[in-house]
Amino acid sequence: MLKLFGDETSSRTIGEIARSFRWLGWIGFWLQAVLGFIPILVVVTTVLMKPRQPPVGGFSLGLVLAIVCIVILVFSAFWCFRYTQLADRLEERDVRPAKFQVIQDVKVGLVANIGIMSIAVFIA
Repeated sequence: MLKLFGDETSSRTIGEIARSFRWLGWIGFWLQAVLGFIPILVVVTTVLMKPRQPPVGGFSLGLVLAIVCIVILVFSAFWCFRYTQLADRLEERDVRPAKFQVIQDVKVGLVANIGIMSIAVFIA
């Protein structure tokens, strides 16, 4: 009886975690998609409205950082979508990933999102 109760509690907790992953994954994905226009706007305006004298090396620091920001943005949007897929796997007992793998995925997502926010603040 006690073992069954423990399985039910852990199953319910995993279900709550899966719902959170799905909800936060979709919110993160759409925020990345909507707010991603800022670095794209910087790149487009920099490329289309070139100054009369190009900076040394051909690219300005703002342009390089905006391109890096776009690359990280695409990765971050992919990773947020991956959270929704992870939620599906957490709900299925047969393909449930290990706790270590879930923690590793969360760490990679956090580093990518903190990196993109840092670069965006630096560009601003």
